[in-house]
Amino acid sequence: SSAAASDICALCAAGTASSAGASACDDCEAGAYSATGAASCTSCDAGKSSAAASDACALCPAGTASSAGASACDDCEAGAYSAIGAASCTACEAGKVAAQPGSSECVACVALHDKAYTSLDGEASCGRATQGFYWDAIVQAPRECPDGATCDSPEGTVLATIAIKPDYYRLALSSTQVYKCGTGNCLGGVGNTTTCREGSGGVLCAVCDDKYYLKSPSEDEGDGSRDDDDDDD
Repeated sequence: SSAAASDICALCAAGTASSAGASACDDCEAGAYSATGAASCTSCDAGKSSAAASDACALCPAGTASSAGASACDDCEAGAYSAIGAASCTACEAGKVAAQPGSSECVACVALHDKAYTSLDGEASCGRATQGFYWDAIVQAPRECPDGATCDSPEGTVLATIAIKPDYYRLALSSTQVYKCGTGNCLGGVGNTTTCREGSGGVLCAVCDDKYYLKSPSEDEGDGSRDDDDDDD
């Protein structure tokens, strides 16, 4: 007669593991893996993921990323991107955008629009104006900086932050019109309406305050004063 069959110790299959004295091998949890005959499962490295009972971890696809021990890779947010096997997503640099989540690259604003459009780091759309332009919020597009003004804000000039040059005047922050002053009282300014020289005010800074008068440049030679004349007598 043949001998009775007896239980034997067998190696755990890949994707499972057991400790000493086990009567069965347990599946590795999602985010971990094992090779054949493993005593324990190993967590996936950052930039990889696995389902339960896996014998290996898979690299995260481009446009996604994961931390160590991940069961799945997460899409990069809009404004960021990643290559294959990334542990984290990278923000798009200024002047480039990733409009959709899960992007594998950032696209230059100049390629999507023209030279007047730009963005800051990590932005999803080209909603800012480059130097020499300001952003028009009404039409959602850049406009050329008006004569008599400067548009060079590092974060992109908007209508309210247009810098008015000296000798020019703007009636209000909401105005796109910049006027040449007929006096030397207009000092220019950033953000606020044009600053007038002390002692002046009104439209184009053309009205002198009490105790002041509109002095002609021809008076500069004598500084408009007779008190300092030399007395030769």
